[in-house]
Amino acid sequence: MKHGLKKAIESGLHLAIFNSCDGLGLAEALEDLHIPQVIVMREPVPDLVAQEFLKHFLTEFSNGQSLYSALREARRL
Repeated sequence: MKHGLKKAIESGLHLAIFNSCDGLGLAEALEDLHIPQVIVMREPVPDLVAQEFLKHFLTEFSNGQSLYSALREARRL
């Protein structure tokens, strides 16, 4: 996965979102890649919850909200 992410970063990746059973461990493992922004789930999140979060986050973010505002709004819902 690191190789694929490195290529994506070289191509302009600025944000990575991960829903995994060990989000914080994954974030630490990928820390040396220096991805500009990473969103990880601290604890296991059911897929449907992660999908709803992503839908709300992308809606807010694509409507011009800052990354942090869109993240805060998506977490509220």
